[in-house]
Amino acid sequence: MLAQGWITNPQLQAALKSQRANGSGRIGDWLMAECGLDAELVTRGLSVQWSCPVLSVDGFSAREMALVMPSQFVAEFGLVPLRVASQRMLYLGCEDRLNASVAYAVEQMSALKVESGLVDSPSICSARNRLLAEESVPVKIETIEDEDTMVALVTAALEHRQPLAARLVRVHQYYWLRMWLESGTKGLAGTLPRSVEDMQDYIFSPGRRI
Repeated sequence: MLAQGWITNPQLQAALKSQRANGSGRIGDWLMAECGLDAELVTRGLSVQWSCPVLSVDGFSAREMALVMPSQFVAEFGLVPLRVASQRMLYLGCEDRLNASVAYAVEQMSALKVESGLVDSPSICSARNRLLAEESVPVKIETIEDEDTMVALVTAALEHRQPLAARLVRVHQYYWLRMWLESGTKGLAGTLPRSVEDMQDYIFSPGRRI
């Protein structure tokens, strides 16, 4: 941002001083608080640092995007599905850095190409809150101690529900199983569901690293 002329050296030093004095907070937050820098400029600066696009929340539908992935992942990882373009591209918004592991898992699960990018803090926080207020695919959370336990639980779930289709992906330390229980549950875009009906998610959370 300094190289682009968006901030001055005295502004940067003032923000760094406040950050050191408080012992916490991102430099971008201190630039906004101490220097009145606009959140959009901070996001643009981060996009240069991370070599990724800046995304907008235009076209965001909280009700539709709440079906993309479990709300637990949205809350924990801070990522927000924003919209689907041309029924083949899913845009995933981040606040301050990308998360390749989550993006890849969503890509595998949705059968859509995922494009990650940054969104300014006020916009993504508002979108996240709206999404979390919507109904998402029902989810059951299971704790697993080892791989054999997970295999047994997945097998039992599949035999019990007998879905028309199912996918299992890893999301950091979790395993996410999604089931499509009836015909017509898939929408027009990839394998994203039309609604919460006839869908079931499982999250397998390891009691220890496996």
